[in-house]
Amino acid sequence: MTSSPCASRAATVDRDGFTTNLASSEKLDGLKYWTGRLGIMFKPTATIDNYLMLFNTTNWIAAPATSAWPSIAGGPAIKR
Repeated sequence: MTSSPCASRAATVDRDGFTTNLASSEKLDGLKYWTGRLGIMFKPTATIDNYLMLFNTTNWIAAPATSAWPSIAGGPAIKR
């Protein structure tokens, strides 16, 4: 069995923007984000290895229609 000198790993999380109160169906908080991570390992010999990690996070506020901020209720998302 032979092993490759390269390996990779990826992960993402995408939060839809609202916490929903199950009792009242009310949308709360409006925090929306996407984050991702990619790791690449290169190991050409038994004594040399290199690990590269790329990471990105994007956050924004998505105001629900019943927002405490009426000026942005129902409007576009606001970047932080």
